[in-house]
Amino acid sequence: MPLLALLTGLVAVVSRIAMARAAAASGKVDHYYWMLAAEAYRTQSGLPVRLDDKYLMDDANQAYPPLFGLLLGRWRLDRWGMAAVAALELAQACVLVVLLAAFHAPYAAIALAVTLYLAAAALTALVIMTHKMTLQLYLVLLLPWSWALSTMVSLLVFLVGAVIYIGIVGRGFAVYQFRAHWDIVRFWNRHWRSLGGHQFRDSPIYGTPSGDGSTFFHQPGLRGVVKHLRTVFSYAPANLLLPFVSVVTASWPPAWLLVWLGGIYLWALATLFVPRLKCLGGGHLYVFNAVAPGACYVAWLPDTRLTDLLLGLGILLTTVALVAAWHIVRRRLAARDEMFDQAVSVLAVQPKGRVAVFPLQSAEAVAWATHHAVLWGAHGYGFFRLEGFFPVLTAPLSKFLREYNIGWILSDDRFWQNGAEALRREGVCIGNETVFGHWHLTECRLPNDDRLEVSAA
Repeated sequence: MPLLALLTGLVAVVSRIAMARAAAASGKVDHYYWMLAAEAYRTQSGLPVRLDDKYLMDDANQAYPPLFGLLLGRWRLDRWGMAAVAALELAQACVLVVLLAAFHAPYAAIALAVTLYLAAAALTALVIMTHKMTLQLYLVLLLPWSWALSTMVSLLVFLVGAVIYIGIVGRGFAVYQFRAHWDIVRFWNRHWRSLGGHQFRDSPIYGTPSGDGSTFFHQPGLRGVVKHLRTVFSYAPANLLLPFVSVVTASWPPAWLLVWLGGIYLWALATLFVPRLKCLGGGHLYVFNAVAPGACYVAWLPDTRLTDLLLGLGILLTTVALVAAWHIVRRRLAARDEMFDQAVSVLAVQPKGRVAVFPLQSAEAVAWATHHAVLWGAHGYGFFRLEGFFPVLTAPLSKFLREYNIGWILSDDRFWQNGAEALRREGVCIGNETVFGHWHLTECRLPNDDRLEVSAA
C-alpha cells in the first residue's frame, strides 16, 4: 500500500501541473469575478459588499456566501494566486489525516487516502463548484446520517451552525443570500432543458442547422442516460472499486460512512434523472463531495495484495479519466488570447460605457480589465434578469442592447459569425468595427428615443 500511495501521489502532481497548463487559455473564468469581489471585500465594510457598474444583469449587492470573498479580500489570500488554492487543499488534506488518525488507521492507509484525495481533486478542478450545491447536499444527508448514527446530533449540529452563521453575517445578509439561492433554483427549474446550449446556434431566433441541441447538458433518451452515467463515473473513478474491495475482503466501513458515500452518489444521480430535481445543479458536480468519504473508506480495508490490486485498478481508471479530461480542456475555445487582449486594450481607453461580450465567459475578463460594465450576470441574485438572454437567446438581442444601453459589442467570430449583419437586420445602427484576428470590436449607435435607463440597483 505505501508504494500505491507513492504512485498515486505522483499521478496527482503530474496531472495538477498538466491540467493547469492546459486550462491557461480557457480557464480563469470565475477567477476574474473573484478578483473584483476581493477588491470589494477589501475596501468595503459590512455585508453585503457591492460591485457597482460591472454586471448589468446582476444585483449590485453580492449574494454569494461570503467566506471565499473574505479570504481573498480581507485576509489578502488573492495576493498568493494559485498558492492560496494549494494551501486550502493542503488544509483539507490535513483534516483528513487527523480524521483517519482518530480512527487508528495504519500509516499506509492514511498515506493512500490522502493521495487518493489529491488525485481526485485534480479532476474536480475542471468543474465550477458552488457553495449552494454543497449546502443542498448537506441538507439532503442530514436525515440519513441521523438514521445511520442513531442520533439526532447531526440535526442539532446543523441548527447550531446556522445560528453561528447568522451571528457572523447578520440576519439581513442571511435572508438575502437564501433569497438569491431560491432565485437561482427557480430560474433553472424553468430552463434546465437549455443548460449547456449554445447561446446563438441553439436559439429559436438565431439558430442554424448545426444548432441541433447536441451541446445541451441534458440529452433525451438512451443517449442522455449513457452520457450522464459516463460523466458521473468519470469523476473520482477509484470510488467505484471500493465496494468490490469490501465484497472480496469482507471488510466494510461503518454505516455512517456508507450513507455518506452512497448518499452523495444517489443524490447526484437523482439531480441528473429526476426532472423536478434538475434545477438543483448538474449532478456530477456533487461527486466532488464523494472524494473525502472515498478516501476515508480506505482506512477500513485490509492491507493485502488483493486490496492493492483492486485499488491499483481504481488508480489506473483515475489516470485514464485525467488524461481524457486533459484532452477535453485543451480543445476548449479560449476565453482569452493575444487578439482578445489587444481588443480589450483598445476598449479600455474608451469613455466609460457598457459592453456586450460573446461568448459570455469572456465578459468576466472585460469586467475586470476595464472600467466598463458588461451585459452579463449570474453571480448571485438577479437570475430573473437573464430571461430570454441566457442560456440561449429566446428574445432578439437588440432588445437587450436597447434595454441596457449597450455601446460596444466584443464578439468572437468563432462563436457568433456575422453578428453585425444580424443586428443591422434588427434595426441596430452599427458604427465603427475593428477586427483583431477572430475578435470583432463593434460600436453600437442606438437612437436616443430607444434607450432605456437602467438604475444601478
